[in-house]
Amino acid sequence: MRLLATIALAVLVGWAQPALNELDPAAGNFLDFPLDSISRAANAAYQAARYNEAARLYLTALDHDITNSGDIYNLACCYGLLKQDSLAALYLRRAFRAGFDDVGHVRQDPDFDSVRTRPVFATLVDSISAAADSADVRSGTQIAIEATSYVPGYVRLP
Repeated sequence: MRLLATIALAVLVGWAQPALNELDPAAGNFLDFPLDSISRAANAAYQAARYNEAARLYLTALDHDITNSGDIYNLACCYGLLKQDSLAALYLRRAFRAGFDDVGHVRQDPDFDSVRTRPVFATLVDSISAAADSADVRSGTQIAIEATSYVPGYVRLP
């Protein structure tokens, strides 16, 4: 177990930003990023049917909070409305990986009407639906490993 945690930590640290000087007072300036304002602006652009702008703003917000499954889902919706089936599928997969789990909503969400029958999107929705029906999808024990960001995951122990 300890070896697995050490390996996971090494992988997460490898994905981290360049090393910061922990004694530098400016090292934590990223914490001052106006995340709520960016998410609100993204939602406003989405409501105003400015989907390119909304997508750009959701991506900016997600750059600072990769765990926000709602913003990831909304980003997938933007791509659905922009008729970008591959991008809609990509971000829908990422939303489910981040914790979004309402397959029924996806199947009826009008934001995906223009991409729903396209093979890449339909295949993903079927795959997610099958995975959601499987009891093994989220089995295991969730653990937290200290790293530069929080990435939820599950570990299956023998």
